[in-house]
Amino acid sequence: MLDGSSVWDVLIGYNNGEIGGHTLTVCLKSTQNPYFDDLTDSEKNVVRWSSLFHDLAKRGKSCDHGRDIVMGRDHVHPFRGGKLCLQLFHSLDFFEITGEDQHKAYNRLLDLID
Repeated sequence: MLDGSSVWDVLIGYNNGEIGGHTLTVCLKSTQNPYFDDLTDSEKNVVRWSSLFHDLAKRGKSCDHGRDIVMGRDHVHPFRGGKLCLQLFHSLDFFEITGEDQHKAYNRLLDLID
């Protein structure tokens, strides 16, 4: 197991020491999208948090997950991260699912992303 300083050494070894640049870029680009201004305040918060957390389910270069890792990169991570955020936000009551149609749509979305 790595101690805290060793973990940090590993992290700063990626991407020429750039930590979080990708995540910050995703956050910035998401809020600069022209459609962002059309969202409600609640929807804007979901976009902000989802952008921040989209890497939560990212698989590392050394993981053996078949087709998900292409040329050392996990290109499916935003979708798995989005699913994890959706589940987390729902469990924290960030949004409410009302009606049978919304329940079906929510469950179908979760089933689509694996």
